[in-house]
Amino acid sequence: MNTGISLSNNALAALMADTLGKNAQFRFRAQGSSMRPWIRSGDILTISPLSKKGPKLGDVVAFSAVENSLIVHRVVGIKEQKYLVAADNATSYDGFFPVNVILGRVAGIERRGKKICVGLGPERVLIALLTRFRVRLRNHNPEF
Repeated sequence: MNTGISLSNNALAALMADTLGKNAQFRFRAQGSSMRPWIRSGDILTISPLSKKGPKLGDVVAFSAVENSLIVHRVVGIKEQKYLVAADNATSYDGFFPVNVILGRVAGIERRGKKICVGLGPERVLIALLTRFRVRLRNHNPEF
């Protein structure tokens, strides 16, 4: 029996923004494969509000950059108070974004009822650097 509610991407982004704006966590089921192997389609993600300092290198963030679309990708660089974001298995960057489009950061991952810790701990910085380096090799001169 499925007890979940199915929402459009835009509705999910709006609900998440409202919930995080009340300083509460938000949980939802991830869809897609852009963050494999660390996050898989069907995983339950817990999103926490950002700290006052904003996201850090390696944080996996939920952001809404275009018409309330919801994307969950990793911060792979920071430059002049803008955050370079990319999927872990991408061949290109999503782009540089100001903090106001970043809704929150992934604070937890559950897969089949078990907590997954890999990808969110100290190793997140190494993952971010490897992702950025791999992307740079394929996209010569990403202006970073």
